[in-house]
Amino acid sequence: MRERLILVVKRASKKITTLAAVTVMAFSGLAAAGPMFSGSALAASVCTNTVGSSPTTFVQHIANDPDSAVPGGNWALDTFTRTIQVWEDTGHECALATDSGTFDTTSAPNKISPQNGVPLPQNITGTMNGSTFGEITGGTFDQLGTSLNTSIDCSGADTATCASGLTGYWVQALFGNSASYDYGNNWGWTYTATNDSTWVNSASGNIGDIYPVYNATSGIGYSDIQSAVTAATTSNNIEVVAGTYNENLVINKALDLEGPNSGTAAINGGDGFAITLESPNVTINGFTIKANSDGEGIYNIDASTPGHDISGTVITNNIFSGSSRAIALESNATGTVKVNDNQFDSYDKDLAVADNSFGNFQVMGNTFNEPGSNDTSVQIGPDGTGIISSFEFENNDVTGNVNIGADVNGATISGNTFNYGSVSGGSVEFQAALHNSSVVSNNHFYGNSDYACLQLFGSQYGLPHPSDGVTVSGNDFHDCGNASSPYYNYGFQLSQDVSNVTFSGNTIDNAYDGINTRFFSGSAWTIGSGISISGNQITNSRHLAVNNTVSGTLNAAQNWFGSASNPTSLVSSNVTVIPWCAQAACSSYLSDQNLSLTPSGGTATSSSTGSTTVNGSGTVGTVTATIPASTTITSSNSSWDGVIAAPAAANYTVPGSNTTSLAISVGSDDGSSLSFNQPVELVLAGQAGKSVGFVKNGVFTAITQVCGGTPTIGDLNALDPVGACYIANDGSGNLIVWTDHFTTFATYTPIPASGSSSSSGTTKSSASSGTGVVQGESTTNGQTSSTNTEVPATASLAQPKIAAKEAAGGGLRWYWIVLIAIFVLGLAVATIYRYAEGTDKA
Repeated sequence: MRERLILVVKRASKKITTLAAVTVMAFSGLAAAGPMFSGSALAASVCTNTVGSSPTTFVQHIANDPDSAVPGGNWALDTFTRTIQVWEDTGHECALATDSGTFDTTSAPNKISPQNGVPLPQNITGTMNGSTFGEITGGTFDQLGTSLNTSIDCSGADTATCASGLTGYWVQALFGNSASYDYGNNWGWTYTATNDSTWVNSASGNIGDIYPVYNATSGIGYSDIQSAVTAATTSNNIEVVAGTYNENLVINKALDLEGPNSGTAAINGGDGFAITLESPNVTINGFTIKANSDGEGIYNIDASTPGHDISGTVITNNIFSGSSRAIALESNATGTVKVNDNQFDSYDKDLAVADNSFGNFQVMGNTFNEPGSNDTSVQIGPDGTGIISSFEFENNDVTGNVNIGADVNGATISGNTFNYGSVSGGSVEFQAALHNSSVVSNNHFYGNSDYACLQLFGSQYGLPHPSDGVTVSGNDFHDCGNASSPYYNYGFQLSQDVSNVTFSGNTIDNAYDGINTRFFSGSAWTIGSGISISGNQITNSRHLAVNNTVSGTLNAAQNWFGSASNPTSLVSSNVTVIPWCAQAACSSYLSDQNLSLTPSGGTATSSSTGSTTVNGSGTVGTVTATIPASTTITSSNSSWDGVIAAPAAANYTVPGSNTTSLAISVGSDDGSSLSFNQPVELVLAGQAGKSVGFVKNGVFTAITQVCGGTPTIGDLNALDPVGACYIANDGSGNLIVWTDHFTTFATYTPIPASGSSSSSGTTKSSASSGTGVVQGESTTNGQTSSTNTEVPATASLAQPKIAAKEAAGGGLRWYWIVLIAIFVLGLAVATIYRYAEGTDKA
């Protein structure tokens, strides 16, 4: 027997246990403490010999000590744990007291630094640690085993104890009231602020100093920011604690200037420049930057000064307040400049950039709040001579106007919210000269029926390079423009000489003009090339959905104008809106006019975006022909002009004994037939339940195949030469025809013939011209098949005569004879079968 080893594997559940954080303070005894004693030296024989003696350890917990380890200093409050080790060394009583805890500079102003008399910032918290050791004299430690583990609050009931001296308290508690302690051996005191700047670190005692400005690279502190900047070297990091600094800084080297956060450290430049940049690669992060009405926040020296390139400048996480320009940049930058995540408030211009050339300019995540009388929040290159090779203006919240006259290439204007602000009288929320695949997408514009929303600059104002190569998509525009001005009255405006602009997938609601062209007095111009406006929702316009005020035709076909009705009344002259969207999704289009395509050799292709539905007109009623996107249309005439005629009433009568309900002609305007490489849908409203067919080359053909849903072109090809199927009722009372060609179509109702015949069917002819088709069924060997027989329209289609007696009942007796004969024949066949079966079994 072969034994099998079966391994059973159990998956153990994984249990994660979270342990509370535990802080353990361990003292390693004299062997470790000895080498650390670097303060004032005692006699060589005192407190160094630990042989034969074991330290005894005591603990005190002290809160709100006003001395901060500097007796009489009172510049900070300490909360700490003091651990005391006591031992004997050849008749001397020795002690090591180690403090570790937190400190908080007092809220009282003008408290002085322990070292040089500089006033300290108030209410700054941090950590502190340090030690003292020495000899205890005047008493004897004869209380071995005594426990000293106390908690003292210097701001509460223990004030008197603290006032008498905390060190004296523990010394006298252990050695008697006459004992004293040598304080001269301080060592290793370190004070560290909450922004991770080390303010005090003195190996020889608490004789260091605390400064509000700290060079984290060199470890040196300063009493003001400019001193730290002046002393710094390239790439130093300068940290500034909270407070107000009345300075006019000049930064002439690459460095990082870091504040604790934007709300607690303020640089106040008064009537001058709070900060002047004279170097590339400078970061300013985390300040409130102020100036008076005549001052400016951050100023960059004029580009005309040689050697001044501000590449690598980063201005982030700041708050700007004052009355003049917040940031004014007047130098070129071959590299990147970033203005990100700032808040601007109460400046005439939040961000002002001269006609500079930038390699890349990022303006992202800012809040531009412009409540002043000047409504311009951002102005870049007002004269149009500056060039920005790459521009990212993203996720900003803007109140007021953004005006960009510089040549901006490869721009991404995305995710912003533009609001009208408090200035009335009309202006534009965003206007720019954009070029070379620039994109304006997914922004929100709110004009409050006052501001215009988006303008692409052209050649007005003497700008040398009109906007070119811009895609505007996915934006929403609300309440844009006002009635009082011909200049600020739109959701989106094209200006003089702009070209190659795609405006699609946007929503414009309740604008004065949804879209218009720039009326510019004294400078007539014509619509530029490559302008595409399609797939947008333009609704509830207070004046016009599209208003073309200049020469040329503006193509605004394939947009949704709020209903499926013909929107020609919603636009000005020289605007094309046909076909228009059938619904807000713009997945299909409507037209009650001919559809014009661009053919080549008798072949053309329909629009690549959505299907196009051509409406019937005149006496036809509602008839629509829907052509899927990217359908290839081929005409029987190689010289076809590309026009697909909308459904129109046709003078045609279905041949035979039929009542014609509707006849329409759809397709080519020159009478040639059109065929498609995709099924095309005809919807004949109100014609449900009717028969239907088509006329081609003078021959009428009934459509008898029922569609099993939406057919493929292969399904229709299998039905050739008919090439069509129908749905009798779409559930809304309409008859649907799917076809691979356009021609004349007709619906009809057959006229029932009197009596009956051995063949069933409908006769459809007797028209004066053309041919007809007789529909019927024939039965062969028990199988029934449909028959369509084409006949000339003038042929005699008399019904077979039925004898009067047959009509009275003879015909019925004939059917009984046939049935009896079939029954007898069936019995005979069954008998033969059973006989053969029995023979086989034998």
